[in-house]
Amino acid sequence: NLMDNAYKWAKSQINCSILRDNESKQIILIIEDDGETNAPLKQITQRGVRLDESTEGHGLGLAICKDIVKLYTGTITFSHSKNLHGFCVEIKLP
Repeated sequence: NLMDNAYKWAKSQINCSILRDNESKQIILIIEDDGETNAPLKQITQRGVRLDESTEGHGLGLAICKDIVKLYTGTITFSHSKNLHGFCVEIKLP
């Protein structure tokens, strides 16, 4: 879902990074795109919230991703990408 969203909204660039933080002993996954977004970051993981009503979907994907990350005692954060000036998702897993 995260990669599909990045592909759907990107203008031309998507960056995906997987990092290992030895200090915190976490794996960090960062997915960012250069698509325009005015996404309400605090609401996008609520079930049924969709960024664009003209696209397919039910507004469940990011909510399910958040639930899966929590099952693994990780964190997921959403922000505006500093590098590509689009959308950024960061997942940290132990």
